[in-house]
Amino acid sequence: MPFAAFFFILLYAFHATPVVAYPTTTAKLEWVNIKDFGAIGDGVHDDTKAISMAIGATDSGVIWFPMGNYRLTSSIAIKSFISLKGEVGGTHLLMSSNNMDNQCFMFQFSDNNNNLENFSVSGMNVTYMGNADAAGKEPNAFFLLPNKGRHTKNISFSNCVFSGWANAITFNCRDFAAIYHYYPSITNCSFQNCSYSYHKEATNDKKRNSQAIWLGSVFRYNVSGCRFVNYEVNNSDAYAATVGLYAYHSANGTITSNIFTSGVSGQIPAVINTGYGIWLYYDKGTYITGNTLKNHHNTAKIQNCSKVVLSNNNMETFGQDNALELDGSSNCIISGNTITSAIMCGLALFKDNESSYSSNNNRLVNNNIFNCGGAGILLSHSNANYINGNTVFNNGNGSDPLMADNKQGIYLDHVSETKIIHNKIFDDRENKKQEYGIFINATSSNNQVINNNILSHKLGLISNKGIGSKITIAQ
Repeated sequence: MPFAAFFFILLYAFHATPVVAYPTTTAKLEWVNIKDFGAIGDGVHDDTKAISMAIGATDSGVIWFPMGNYRLTSSIAIKSFISLKGEVGGTHLLMSSNNMDNQCFMFQFSDNNNNLENFSVSGMNVTYMGNADAAGKEPNAFFLLPNKGRHTKNISFSNCVFSGWANAITFNCRDFAAIYHYYPSITNCSFQNCSYSYHKEATNDKKRNSQAIWLGSVFRYNVSGCRFVNYEVNNSDAYAATVGLYAYHSANGTITSNIFTSGVSGQIPAVINTGYGIWLYYDKGTYITGNTLKNHHNTAKIQNCSKVVLSNNNMETFGQDNALELDGSSNCIISGNTITSAIMCGLALFKDNESSYSSNNNRLVNNNIFNCGGAGILLSHSNANYINGNTVFNNGNGSDPLMADNKQGIYLDHVSETKIIHNKIFDDRENKKQEYGIFINATSSNNQVINNNILSHKLGLISNKGIGSKITIAQ
Protein backbone atom coordinates (compact mmCIF):
# COMPACT_ATOMS: atom_id res chain seq x y z
CA MET A 1 0.00 0.00 0.00
CA PRO A 2 1.41 3.44 -0.88
CA PHE A 3 2.49 5.49 2.14
CA ALA A 4 0.09 8.36 1.33
CA ALA A 5 -2.91 6.05 1.23
CA PHE A 6 -1.88 4.45 4.54
CA PHE A 7 -1.49 7.92 6.12
CA PHE A 8 -5.01 9.01 5.12
CA ILE A 9 -6.48 5.77 6.48
CA LEU A 10 -4.83 6.46 9.84
CA LEU A 11 -5.97 10.08 9.76
CA TYR A 12 -9.57 9.02 9.11
CA ALA A 13 -9.42 6.45 11.92
CA PHE A 14 -8.37 9.05 14.46
CA HIS A 15 -11.02 11.59 13.43
CA ALA A 16 -13.99 9.35 12.76
CA THR A 17 -17.05 9.65 14.98
CA PRO A 18 -16.66 7.21 17.91
CA VAL A 19 -18.94 4.22 17.81
CA VAL A 20 -20.96 4.12 21.04
CA ALA A 21 -21.58 0.57 22.23
CA TYR A 22 -24.32 0.44 24.85
CA PRO A 23 -24.23 -2.66 27.10
CA THR A 24 -27.35 -4.77 27.05
CA THR A 25 -26.74 -6.50 30.39
CA THR A 26 -29.35 -6.24 33.11
CA ALA A 27 -26.88 -7.12 35.87
CA LYS A 28 -26.90 -4.73 38.83
CA LEU A 29 -23.50 -3.24 39.62
CA GLU A 30 -22.08 -1.56 42.74
CA TRP A 31 -19.55 0.64 40.91
CA VAL A 32 -20.40 1.93 37.46
CA ASN A 33 -18.15 3.89 35.11
CA ILE A 34 -20.27 5.90 32.67
CA LYS A 35 -17.65 5.39 29.96
CA ASP A 36 -18.42 1.66 30.06
CA PHE A 37 -21.88 2.63 28.82
CA GLY A 38 -20.65 4.73 25.94
CA ALA A 39 -20.10 8.18 27.44
CA ILE A 40 -17.44 10.09 25.48
CA GLY A 41 -16.85 13.21 27.59
CA ASP A 42 -15.49 15.41 24.82
CA GLY A 43 -18.09 18.19 25.20
CA VAL A 44 -19.44 17.53 21.71
CA HIS A 45 -21.18 14.15 21.70
CA ASP A 46 -24.48 13.68 23.51
CA ASP A 47 -23.78 11.61 26.64
CA THR A 48 -27.34 11.73 28.01
CA LYS A 49 -28.28 8.16 27.11
CA ALA A 50 -25.05 6.67 28.39
CA ILE A 51 -25.39 8.40 31.76
CA SER A 52 -29.03 7.37 32.07
CA MET A 53 -28.16 3.74 31.32
CA ALA A 54 -25.33 3.81 33.85
CA ILE A 55 -27.72 5.01 36.55
CA GLY A 56 -30.15 2.27 35.59
CA ALA A 57 -27.43 -0.38 35.92
CA THR A 58 -27.28 -0.28 39.71
CA ASP A 59 -29.74 -0.46 42.54
CA SER A 60 -27.13 0.67 45.04
CA GLY A 61 -23.69 2.05 44.28
CA VAL A 62 -21.47 4.73 42.77
CA ILE A 63 -21.88 6.18 39.29
CA TRP A 64 -18.35 7.26 38.41
CA PHE A 65 -17.77 10.21 36.07
CA PRO A 66 -14.10 10.24 35.03
CA MET A 67 -12.49 13.54 34.10
CA GLY A 68 -14.19 14.96 31.02
CA ASN A 69 -16.85 17.27 29.58
CA TYR A 70 -20.18 15.44 29.35
CA ARG A 71 -22.88 17.03 27.21
CA LEU A 72 -26.52 16.52 28.20
CA THR A 73 -29.52 17.34 26.02
CA SER A 74 -32.44 16.16 28.18
CA SER A 75 -33.19 15.53 31.83
CA ILE A 76 -32.07 12.35 33.55
CA ALA A 77 -34.14 10.61 36.22
CA ILE A 78 -32.39 9.83 39.50
CA LYS A 79 -33.20 7.26 42.18
CA SER A 80 -32.38 6.15 45.71
CA PHE A 81 -29.18 4.63 47.05
CA ILE A 82 -26.82 5.88 44.38
CA SER A 83 -23.98 8.40 44.35
CA LEU A 84 -22.96 10.50 41.35
CA LYS A 85 -19.24 11.01 41.84
CA GLY A 86 -16.78 12.96 39.73
CA GLU A 87 -13.21 14.19 39.92
CA VAL A 88 -13.15 17.54 41.71
CA GLY A 89 -12.27 20.24 39.18
CA GLY A 90 -12.11 17.78 36.31
CA THR A 91 -15.63 16.42 35.76
CA HIS A 92 -17.93 18.83 33.90
CA LEU A 93 -21.59 18.29 33.05
CA LEU A 94 -22.76 20.67 30.33
CA MET A 95 -26.52 21.09 29.86
CA SER A 96 -27.40 22.05 26.32
CA SER A 97 -29.62 25.10 25.84
CA ASN A 98 -32.03 23.15 23.62
CA ASN A 99 -33.09 20.89 26.49
CA MET A 100 -36.87 21.26 26.55
CA ASP A 101 -37.16 19.93 30.14
CA ASN A 102 -34.93 22.72 31.50
CA GLN A 103 -33.73 20.27 34.15
CA CYS A 104 -30.47 18.39 34.33
CA PHE A 105 -31.29 15.68 36.89
CA MET A 106 -34.78 15.30 38.28
CA PHE A 107 -37.00 13.32 40.60
CA GLN A 108 -40.63 14.34 40.51
CA PHE A 109 -44.15 13.11 41.17
CA SER A 110 -44.93 12.39 37.53
CA ASP A 111 -42.09 9.85 37.30
CA ASN A 112 -43.19 7.41 39.98
CA ASN A 113 -44.76 7.07 43.38
CA ASN A 114 -41.55 6.31 45.27
CA ASN A 115 -39.41 8.10 47.80
CA LEU A 116 -35.91 9.34 47.03
CA GLU A 117 -33.45 8.40 49.79
CA ASN A 118 -29.69 8.26 50.29
CA PHE A 119 -28.79 10.00 47.06
CA SER A 120 -25.57 12.02 46.82
CA VAL A 121 -23.57 14.11 44.35
CA SER A 122 -19.91 15.06 44.73
CA GLY A 123 -17.04 16.40 42.69
CA MET A 124 -19.14 17.76 39.80
CA ASN A 125 -19.02 21.01 37.82
CA VAL A 126 -22.57 21.43 36.49
CA THR A 127 -23.09 24.20 33.93
CA TYR A 128 -26.09 25.46 31.99
CA MET A 129 -24.89 26.43 28.51
CA GLY A 130 -27.94 28.44 27.45
CA ASN A 131 -29.58 31.66 28.53
CA ALA A 132 -31.14 31.18 31.96
CA ASP A 133 -32.94 34.51 31.53
CA ALA A 134 -34.93 33.49 28.47
CA ALA A 135 -38.69 33.78 28.89
CA GLY A 136 -40.26 30.48 29.81
CA LYS A 137 -36.98 28.97 30.98
CA GLU A 138 -36.00 28.52 34.64
CA PRO A 139 -33.44 25.76 34.35
CA ASN A 140 -32.60 23.63 37.39
CA ALA A 141 -29.49 21.53 37.78
CA PHE A 142 -31.25 19.23 40.28
CA PHE A 143 -35.03 19.35 40.62
CA LEU A 144 -36.63 17.24 43.38
CA LEU A 145 -40.43 17.16 43.68
CA PRO A 146 -41.92 14.08 45.39
CA ASN A 147 -45.52 13.03 45.00
CA LYS A 148 -48.04 13.72 47.76
CA GLY A 149 -47.38 11.47 50.68
CA ARG A 150 -43.82 10.78 49.50
CA HIS A 151 -40.52 12.37 50.46
CA THR A 152 -36.80 12.71 49.97
CA LYS A 153 -34.39 11.82 52.78
CA ASN A 154 -30.62 12.10 53.23
CA ILE A 155 -29.87 13.89 49.97
CA SER A 156 -26.40 15.44 49.87
CA PHE A 157 -24.29 17.62 47.58
CA SER A 158 -20.60 18.24 48.27
CA ASN A 159 -17.62 19.77 46.50
CA CYS A 160 -19.63 20.77 43.43
CA VAL A 161 -19.70 23.90 41.27
CA PHE A 162 -22.97 25.12 39.73
CA SER A 163 -22.84 27.81 37.03
CA GLY A 164 -25.41 29.64 34.93
CA TRP A 165 -28.59 28.16 36.42
CA ALA A 166 -31.71 30.05 37.42
CA ASN A 167 -32.13 27.54 40.26
CA ALA A 168 -29.20 25.22 40.88
CA ILE A 169 -30.67 22.90 43.54
CA THR A 170 -34.43 22.82 44.05
CA PHE A 171 -36.24 20.91 46.79
CA ASN A 172 -39.83 21.60 45.76
CA CYS A 173 -43.14 20.56 47.31
CA ARG A 174 -46.74 19.95 46.25
CA ASP A 175 -48.22 21.89 49.19
CA PHE A 176 -47.37 23.05 52.70
CA ALA A 177 -49.48 20.50 54.59
CA ALA A 178 -46.53 18.19 55.26
CA ILE A 179 -42.75 17.93 55.18
CA TYR A 180 -41.53 16.65 51.81
CA HIS A 181 -37.77 16.63 52.40
CA TYR A 182 -35.76 15.35 55.38
CA TYR A 183 -32.11 16.00 56.28
CA PRO A 184 -30.64 17.40 53.05
CA SER A 185 -27.03 18.56 53.21
CA ILE A 186 -25.22 20.95 50.86
CA THR A 187 -21.57 21.47 51.78
CA ASN A 188 -18.50 23.04 50.21
CA CYS A 189 -20.26 23.88 46.95
CA SER A 190 -19.94 26.96 44.77
CA PHE A 191 -22.84 28.69 43.00
CA GLN A 192 -21.78 31.08 40.26
CA ASN A 193 -23.66 33.43 37.93
CA CYS A 194 -27.13 32.22 38.88
CA SER A 195 -29.51 34.80 37.45
CA TYR A 196 -33.00 35.41 36.24
CA SER A 197 -34.88 38.27 34.63
CA TYR A 198 -38.50 39.08 35.31
CA HIS A 199 -40.82 38.32 32.41
CA LYS A 200 -44.39 39.55 32.71
CA GLU A 201 -46.73 36.65 32.06
CA ALA A 202 -49.68 37.17 29.74
CA THR A 203 -52.34 36.21 32.30
CA ASN A 204 -50.67 36.57 35.67
CA ASP A 205 -48.42 39.42 36.70
CA LYS A 206 -46.60 37.53 39.42
CA LYS A 207 -43.12 37.41 40.87
CA ARG A 208 -40.50 35.38 39.05
CA ASN A 209 -37.47 34.73 41.18
CA SER A 210 -34.36 32.62 41.01
CA GLN A 211 -32.59 30.93 43.89
CA ALA A 212 -29.22 29.22 43.84
CA ILE A 213 -30.67 26.91 46.52
CA TRP A 214 -34.43 26.58 46.90
CA LEU A 215 -35.71 24.66 49.95
CA GLY A 216 -39.46 24.06 50.19
CA SER A 217 -41.03 22.09 53.08
CA VAL A 218 -37.67 20.87 54.30
CA PHE A 219 -36.83 19.60 57.79
CA ARG A 220 -33.40 19.81 59.39
CA TYR A 221 -31.37 21.04 56.45
CA ASN A 222 -27.67 21.90 56.43
CA VAL A 223 -25.95 24.39 54.14
CA SER A 224 -22.34 25.01 55.14
CA GLY A 225 -19.03 26.04 53.67
CA CYS A 226 -20.60 27.14 50.37
CA ARG A 227 -19.85 30.14 48.21
CA PHE A 228 -22.52 32.11 46.35
CA VAL A 229 -21.06 34.48 43.74
CA ASN A 230 -22.59 36.88 41.19
CA TYR A 231 -26.23 35.86 41.30
CA GLU A 232 -28.32 38.75 40.08
CA VAL A 233 -31.47 40.06 38.44
CA ASN A 234 -30.71 41.17 34.90
CA ASN A 235 -33.17 44.04 34.88
CA SER A 236 -34.48 46.57 37.37
CA ASP A 237 -38.07 45.32 37.66
CA ALA A 238 -39.15 45.37 41.27
CA TYR A 239 -41.05 42.09 40.86
CA ALA A 240 -37.90 40.09 40.25
CA ALA A 241 -35.45 38.94 42.87
CA THR A 242 -32.52 36.61 43.08
CA VAL A 243 -31.57 34.83 46.27
CA GLY A 244 -28.55 32.86 47.33
CA LEU A 245 -30.54 30.59 49.65
CA TYR A 246 -34.34 30.61 49.92
CA ALA A 247 -36.15 28.41 52.45
CA TYR A 248 -39.93 28.44 52.83
CA HIS A 249 -42.18 26.47 55.16
CA SER A 250 -39.10 24.71 56.47
CA ALA A 251 -37.64 24.11 59.93
CA ASN A 252 -34.56 23.41 62.04
CA GLY A 253 -31.95 24.25 59.46
CA THR A 254 -28.32 25.23 59.90
CA ILE A 255 -26.75 27.81 57.57
CA THR A 256 -23.14 28.15 58.63
CA SER A 257 -19.81 29.46 57.36
CA ASN A 258 -21.01 30.38 53.87
CA ILE A 259 -20.01 33.36 51.72
CA PHE A 260 -22.73 35.25 49.83
CA THR A 261 -21.45 37.99 47.55
CA SER A 262 -22.31 39.82 44.35
CA GLY A 263 -19.73 41.56 42.23
CA VAL A 264 -15.95 41.57 42.44
CA SER A 265 -14.45 41.11 45.88
CA GLY A 266 -13.30 44.42 47.34
CA GLN A 267 -15.25 46.56 44.84
CA ILE A 268 -18.57 48.32 45.30
CA PRO A 269 -20.73 47.54 42.23
CA ALA A 270 -22.28 50.50 40.42
CA VAL A 271 -25.71 48.84 40.59
CA ILE A 272 -26.82 46.23 43.10
CA ASN A 273 -29.04 43.75 41.24
CA THR A 274 -28.98 40.97 43.82
CA GLY A 275 -32.05 40.62 46.00
CA TYR A 276 -31.09 38.68 49.10
CA GLY A 277 -28.24 36.59 50.38
CA ILE A 278 -30.59 34.56 52.61
CA TRP A 279 -34.39 34.68 52.62
CA LEU A 280 -36.37 32.60 55.10
CA TYR A 281 -40.15 32.54 54.68
CA TYR A 282 -42.32 30.81 57.32
CA ASP A 283 -39.23 29.07 58.68
CA LYS A 284 -38.87 27.91 62.28
CA GLY A 285 -35.90 27.13 64.46
CA THR A 286 -33.10 27.69 61.95
CA TYR A 287 -29.57 28.76 62.96
CA ILE A 288 -27.69 31.21 60.71
CA THR A 289 -24.15 31.54 62.04
CA GLY A 290 -20.70 32.58 60.89
CA ASN A 291 -21.67 33.67 57.37
CA THR A 292 -20.32 36.54 55.29
CA LEU A 293 -22.95 38.42 53.25
CA LYS A 294 -21.98 41.33 50.99
CA ASN A 295 -23.49 43.52 48.24
CA HIS A 296 -27.24 42.79 48.31
CA HIS A 297 -30.47 44.74 48.59
CA ASN A 298 -30.96 42.84 51.86
CA THR A 299 -28.21 40.62 53.15
CA ALA A 300 -30.88 38.58 54.94
CA LYS A 301 -34.69 38.71 55.09
CA ILE A 302 -36.49 36.78 57.85
CA GLN A 303 -40.19 36.85 56.98
CA ASN A 304 -43.02 35.39 59.08
CA CYS A 305 -40.55 33.17 60.92
CA SER A 306 -40.10 32.15 64.55
CA LYS A 307 -37.22 31.05 66.78
CA VAL A 308 -34.59 31.81 64.15
CA VAL A 309 -31.10 32.55 65.47
CA LEU A 310 -28.68 34.83 63.56
CA SER A 311 -25.32 35.03 65.28
CA ASN A 312 -21.78 36.10 64.46
CA ASN A 313 -22.47 36.94 60.82
CA ASN A 314 -20.71 39.69 58.86
CA MET A 315 -23.28 41.68 56.87
CA GLU A 316 -22.21 44.46 54.53
CA THR A 317 -24.55 45.79 51.87
CA PHE A 318 -24.50 48.69 49.45
CA GLY A 319 -27.97 47.95 48.04
CA GLN A 320 -31.09 50.10 48.15
CA ASP A 321 -32.59 48.60 51.30
CA ASN A 322 -31.99 47.54 54.89
CA ALA A 323 -29.13 45.18 55.65
CA LEU A 324 -31.09 42.75 57.85
CA GLU A 325 -34.89 42.64 58.00
CA LEU A 326 -37.30 40.83 60.28
CA ASP A 327 -40.76 41.07 58.74
CA GLY A 328 -43.51 39.62 60.91
CA SER A 329 -41.05 37.38 62.76
CA SER A 330 -41.07 36.63 66.48
CA ASN A 331 -39.01 34.98 69.21
CA CYS A 332 -35.81 35.32 67.19
CA ILE A 333 -32.30 36.00 68.50
CA ILE A 334 -30.03 38.44 66.63
CA SER A 335 -26.67 38.29 68.38
CA GLY A 336 -23.04 39.18 67.79
CA ASN A 337 -23.43 40.28 64.17
CA THR A 338 -21.53 43.02 62.38
CA ILE A 339 -23.92 45.03 60.20
CA THR A 340 -22.70 47.92 58.06
CA SER A 341 -23.02 50.14 54.97
CA ALA A 342 -26.74 49.74 54.24
CA ILE A 343 -28.26 52.52 52.15
CA MET A 344 -31.23 52.45 54.52
CA CYS A 345 -31.24 50.89 58.01
CA GLY A 346 -28.86 48.37 59.49
CA LEU A 347 -31.32 46.17 61.39
CA ALA A 348 -35.05 46.67 60.80
CA LEU A 349 -38.06 45.01 62.46
CA PHE A 350 -41.42 45.47 60.72
CA LYS A 351 -44.97 44.26 60.61
CA ASP A 352 -45.29 42.10 57.51
CA ASN A 353 -47.73 43.66 55.04
CA GLU A 354 -48.65 40.30 53.55
CA SER A 355 -49.60 38.48 56.77
CA SER A 356 -50.10 41.48 59.11
CA TYR A 357 -47.86 39.70 61.64
CA SER A 358 -45.75 41.97 63.83
CA SER A 359 -42.14 41.32 64.82
CA ASN A 360 -42.50 40.70 68.55
CA ASN A 361 -40.49 39.20 71.42
CA ASN A 362 -37.15 39.25 69.61
CA ARG A 363 -33.76 39.69 71.28
CA LEU A 364 -31.22 42.01 69.64
CA VAL A 365 -28.04 41.52 71.62
CA ASN A 366 -24.36 42.50 71.27
CA ASN A 367 -24.46 43.53 67.61
CA ASN A 368 -22.18 46.14 66.01
CA ILE A 369 -24.14 48.36 63.62
CA PHE A 370 -22.53 51.30 61.86
CA ASN A 371 -22.20 53.47 58.73
CA CYS A 372 -25.79 52.94 57.56
CA GLY A 373 -27.84 55.54 55.70
CA GLY A 374 -30.80 55.46 58.07
CA ALA A 375 -31.16 54.28 61.66
CA GLY A 376 -28.81 51.68 63.03
CA ILE A 377 -31.82 49.85 64.50
CA LEU A 378 -35.39 50.53 63.36
CA LEU A 379 -38.48 49.08 65.05
CA SER A 380 -41.85 49.68 63.41
CA HIS A 381 -45.15 48.12 64.54
CA SER A 382 -43.13 45.69 66.64
CA ASN A 383 -43.65 45.07 70.35
CA ALA A 384 -42.05 43.52 73.43
CA ASN A 385 -38.57 43.32 71.92
CA TYR A 386 -35.35 43.35 73.96
CA ILE A 387 -32.39 45.45 72.78
CA ASN A 388 -29.29 45.00 74.92
CA GLY A 389 -25.54 45.48 74.65
CA ASN A 390 -25.41 46.68 71.04
CA THR A 391 -22.88 49.19 69.74
CA VAL A 392 -24.61 51.54 67.30
CA PHE A 393 -22.59 54.36 65.79
CA ASN A 394 -22.02 56.71 62.84
CA ASN A 395 -25.33 56.01 61.11
CA GLY A 396 -27.73 58.43 59.41
CA ASN A 397 -25.35 59.30 56.60
CA GLY A 398 -27.66 58.43 53.70
CA SER A 399 -29.18 60.71 51.08
CA ASP A 400 -32.25 58.58 50.36
CA PRO A 401 -35.39 60.77 50.88
CA LEU A 402 -37.04 57.88 52.72
CA MET A 403 -34.42 58.27 55.43
CA ALA A 404 -34.95 62.00 55.95
CA ASP A 405 -36.70 61.53 59.32
CA ASN A 406 -34.95 58.32 60.26
CA LYS A 407 -31.29 59.13 60.89
CA GLN A 408 -31.10 57.95 64.46
CA GLY A 409 -29.10 55.41 66.38
CA ILE A 410 -32.27 53.54 67.44
CA TYR A 411 -35.68 54.57 66.12
CA LEU A 412 -39.07 53.42 67.51
CA ASP A 413 -42.29 53.85 65.50
CA HIS A 414 -45.58 52.32 66.73
CA VAL A 415 -43.68 50.32 69.34
CA SER A 416 -44.66 49.31 72.86
CA GLU A 417 -43.34 47.23 75.78
CA THR A 418 -39.79 47.23 74.40
CA LYS A 419 -36.66 47.38 76.57
CA ILE A 420 -33.54 49.23 75.38
CA ILE A 421 -30.80 48.53 77.93
CA HIS A 422 -27.01 48.89 78.17
CA ASN A 423 -26.39 49.87 74.53
CA LYS A 424 -23.57 52.15 73.42
CA ILE A 425 -24.75 54.71 70.88
CA PHE A 426 -22.58 57.50 69.48
CA ASP A 427 -21.41 59.53 66.48
CA ASP A 428 -17.72 60.39 66.62
CA ARG A 429 -17.49 62.01 63.20
CA GLU A 430 -16.62 65.68 62.93
CA ASN A 431 -19.64 66.24 60.68
CA LYS A 432 -22.21 64.39 62.77
CA LYS A 433 -25.19 62.88 60.95
CA GLN A 434 -26.72 60.49 63.47
CA GLU A 435 -29.35 62.92 64.77
CA TYR A 436 -30.40 61.32 68.06
CA GLY A 437 -29.09 58.37 69.97
CA ILE A 438 -32.64 57.11 70.54
CA PHE A 439 -35.77 58.55 68.95
CA ILE A 440 -39.23 57.46 70.21
CA ASN A 441 -42.08 58.90 68.18
CA ALA A 442 -45.54 59.83 69.42
CA THR A 443 -47.11 56.57 68.26
CA SER A 444 -45.03 54.52 70.71
CA SER A 445 -45.84 53.82 74.35
CA ASN A 446 -44.70 52.09 77.54
CA ASN A 447 -41.12 51.41 76.53
CA GLN A 448 -38.08 51.30 78.81
CA VAL A 449 -34.80 53.03 77.96
CA ILE A 450 -32.39 52.25 80.80
CA ASN A 451 -28.67 52.69 81.40
CA ASN A 452 -27.57 53.22 77.83
CA ASN A 453 -24.28 54.96 77.10
CA ILE A 454 -25.32 57.65 74.62
CA LEU A 455 -22.68 60.11 73.43
CA SER A 456 -22.40 63.06 71.05
CA HIS A 457 -25.10 63.33 68.39
CA LYS A 458 -26.15 65.98 65.90
CA LEU A 459 -29.39 67.04 67.64
CA GLY A 460 -29.38 65.36 71.03
CA LEU A 461 -29.12 62.16 73.03
CA ILE A 462 -32.77 61.12 73.27
CA SER A 463 -35.99 62.41 71.74
CA ASN A 464 -38.94 60.89 73.58
CA LYS A 465 -42.35 61.77 72.21
CA GLY A 466 -43.88 58.49 73.27
CA ILE A 467 -46.42 57.94 76.03
CA GLY A 468 -45.49 56.39 79.37
CA SER A 469 -41.92 55.47 78.44
CA LYS A 470 -39.33 55.19 81.19
CA ILE A 471 -36.04 56.93 80.39
CA THR A 472 -32.87 56.50 82.45
CA ILE A 473 -29.51 57.53 80.98
CA ALA A 474 -26.31 55.89 82.22
CA GLN A 475 -24.16 58.12 84.41
